[in-house]
Amino acid sequence: MQIKEGNDNAVPTLDELEIGIIDILRENGRATNLEIAERLGVTAATVSSRIKRLEESRAMKVVAV
Repeated sequence: MQIKEGNDNAVPTLDELEIGIIDILRENGRATNLEIAERLGVTAATVSSRIKRLEESRAMKVVAV
């Protein structure tokens, strides 16, 4: 993942894991970190840290509907 430098409109580069997390959350916004981790073959802690990074970089925003 790239960190934005100076340009707030720049889109961060996502890796396959981050794209997978976003895809799963689009399918089921209530999926737990453990469920996502099992589907992607990583730990729940990894999913948690990646979601935090995605939110901080503004690549993803969690909203209630």
